[in-house]
Amino acid sequence: MTIVRAWCLASLLAVSSPASAQSIDAAIEVKEGAAATLRADMEVGLVTGLTGELQDETWYVAGACSNRPSVSVAFNIGLSASLEERTVGLSRSRLTADKVICITNTDNLSDEMLEVLGLEQ
Repeated sequence: MTIVRAWCLASLLAVSSPASAQSIDAAIEVKEGAAATLRADMEVGLVTGLTGELQDETWYVAGACSNRPSVSVAFNIGLSASLEERTVGLSRSRLTADKVICITNTDNLSDEMLEVLGLEQ
């Protein structure tokens, strides 16, 4: 599984979202639910608040997109998030983010996850 995760991280290539014509680094399908970690390509700890030293990188969520997902991710949110192999924080600015992502399955996500990702509807 580690080889698959490393490959997924290395394969986050720049793609273009036809809806917004913005350049993004990854089109992500978010996995939720009891078996999310089993169904996802990788697990990511989502660190919130003033915890920059705990984050491996920051992501800016550009919004929803209809792209084919380049990777599926199960987010671990909360106290154990910093224990994950990869931890990210969400940036409010595209300019300060390490990666710009879009979410391919916003219609299937819980209201809580949409709020965390800054995509409240």
